[in-house]
Amino acid sequence: MIILGVMTLGFAFAFNILTVSILFLMHGIYQGLYSPTVQAWVADLAPVDKRAEVIGTYKMLVGLSDIPGPFVFGFIWDMISFETAFLIGGAFCLLCALLLLLFVPIKQPETN
Repeated sequence: MIILGVMTLGFAFAFNILTVSILFLMHGIYQGLYSPTVQAWVADLAPVDKRAEVIGTYKMLVGLSDIPGPFVFGFIWDMISFETAFLIGGAFCLLCALLLLLFVPIKQPETN
């Protein structure tokens, strides 16, 4: 998530086709590695008897966030600037990374 935040911030300062191309390539590789890893992490954190429910809820929330996100980003882009849209997006990614580090365990606690 930190890598995604830094890459998103990078788009705010990308003013030539080579930089934008490299950032898009890195973003594609990152998403290809990140998505399956996070889904496995969510499954690992869920209690076995609630695993399907937790995965379904996670996917639903991700899907619901995909609806307003592009509209908000586009609104900021149109009303302020593309740099501001990417700076805000990158800042939110970094904030989410911090919240994950502070509040979400790396693995499910062992129960006896």
